[in-house]
Amino acid sequence: MNDEGVRRLCAAIVCQAVKDYKLWQKTLLQGKRPTDRVEMNGKSAESFFKSGWFQELTLVDYEVDPDKLMKRIREEAEHGLRERKKKKVFGEIKEIG
Repeated sequence: MNDEGVRRLCAAIVCQAVKDYKLWQKTLLQGKRPTDRVEMNGKSAESFFKSGWFQELTLVDYEVDPDKLMKRIREEAEHGLRERKKKKVFGEIKEIG
Protein backbone atom coordinates (compact mmCIF):
# COMPACT_ATOMS: atom_id res chain seq x y z
CA MET A 1 0.00 0.00 0.00
CA ASN A 2 1.40 3.41 -0.90
CA ASP A 3 1.50 6.51 1.34
CA GLU A 4 -1.77 7.84 -0.06
CA GLY A 5 -3.48 4.52 0.63
CA VAL A 6 -2.19 4.53 4.20
CA ARG A 7 -3.45 8.09 4.76
CA ARG A 8 -6.87 7.22 3.37
CA LEU A 9 -7.13 4.13 5.54
CA CYS A 10 -6.15 6.10 8.66
CA ALA A 11 -8.69 8.80 7.80
CA ALA A 12 -11.43 6.21 7.26
CA ILE A 13 -10.78 4.58 10.63
CA VAL A 14 -10.86 7.94 12.45
CA CYS A 15 -13.97 9.08 10.53
CA GLN A 16 -15.86 5.94 11.51
CA ALA A 17 -14.94 6.45 15.16
CA VAL A 18 -16.17 10.07 14.95
CA LYS A 19 -19.48 8.92 13.42
CA ASP A 20 -19.95 6.26 16.11
CA TYR A 21 -19.15 8.68 18.93
CA LYS A 22 -21.41 11.39 17.50
CA LEU A 23 -24.38 9.02 17.17
CA TRP A 24 -23.88 7.89 20.77
CA GLN A 25 -23.73 11.49 22.01
CA LYS A 26 -26.83 12.52 20.01
CA THR A 27 -28.77 9.60 21.46
CA LEU A 28 -27.76 10.51 25.00
CA LEU A 29 -28.57 14.20 24.48
CA GLN A 30 -32.04 13.29 23.28
CA GLY A 31 -32.60 11.54 26.59
CA LYS A 32 -32.97 8.19 24.87
CA ARG A 33 -31.38 4.93 25.90
CA PRO A 34 -28.92 3.96 23.18
CA THR A 35 -29.13 0.51 21.69
CA ASP A 36 -26.45 -1.89 22.89
CA ARG A 37 -24.66 -1.54 19.56
CA VAL A 38 -24.69 2.28 19.60
CA GLU A 39 -23.46 2.35 23.19
CA MET A 40 -20.76 -0.23 22.55
CA ASN A 41 -19.54 1.60 19.42
CA GLY A 42 -19.62 4.96 21.21
CA LYS A 43 -17.66 3.67 24.20
CA SER A 44 -15.21 1.93 21.87
CA ALA A 45 -14.71 5.18 19.96
CA GLU A 46 -14.10 7.04 23.22
CA SER A 47 -11.49 4.46 24.23
CA PHE A 48 -9.97 4.62 20.75
CA PHE A 49 -9.63 8.42 20.93
CA LYS A 50 -7.67 8.07 24.18
CA SER A 51 -5.43 5.30 22.83
CA GLY A 52 -1.93 5.30 21.48
CA TRP A 53 -3.29 3.85 18.26
CA PHE A 54 -5.39 6.99 17.68
CA GLN A 55 -2.28 9.10 18.26
CA GLU A 56 -0.34 7.01 15.76
CA LEU A 57 -3.06 7.21 13.12
CA THR A 58 -3.51 10.96 13.45
CA LEU A 59 0.24 11.62 13.37
CA VAL A 60 0.18 10.49 9.74
CA ASP A 61 -1.15 13.96 8.81
CA TYR A 62 -1.44 15.99 12.03
CA GLU A 63 -1.65 15.60 15.78
CA VAL A 64 -5.13 15.68 17.32
CA ASP A 65 -6.01 16.30 20.98
CA PRO A 66 -8.58 13.58 21.78
CA ASP A 67 -10.28 15.57 24.55
CA LYS A 68 -10.77 18.57 22.27
CA LEU A 69 -12.06 16.30 19.51
CA MET A 70 -14.64 14.63 21.78
CA LYS A 71 -15.72 18.02 23.16
CA ARG A 72 -16.20 19.35 19.63
CA ILE A 73 -18.23 16.29 18.62
CA ARG A 74 -20.48 16.72 21.68
CA GLU A 75 -20.92 20.43 20.88
CA GLU A 76 -21.84 19.62 17.27
CA ALA A 77 -24.36 17.04 18.48
CA GLU A 78 -25.89 19.59 20.88
CA HIS A 79 -26.05 22.22 18.15
CA GLY A 80 -27.72 19.81 15.72
CA LEU A 81 -30.29 18.88 18.35
CA ARG A 82 -31.08 22.54 19.10
CA GLU A 83 -31.47 23.30 15.38
CA ARG A 84 -33.80 20.33 14.93
CA LYS A 85 -35.95 21.52 17.84
CA LYS A 86 -36.13 25.03 16.34
CA LYS A 87 -37.29 23.67 12.99
CA LYS A 88 -39.92 21.55 14.69
CA VAL A 89 -41.26 24.51 16.70
CA PHE A 90 -41.32 26.81 13.66
CA GLY A 91 -43.03 24.11 11.63
CA GLU A 92 -45.73 23.78 14.27
CA ILE A 93 -46.17 27.57 14.37
CA LYS A 94 -46.59 27.68 10.58
CA GLU A 95 -49.24 24.93 10.79
CA ILE A 96 -51.17 26.92 13.40
CA GLY A 97 -50.88 30.22 11.50
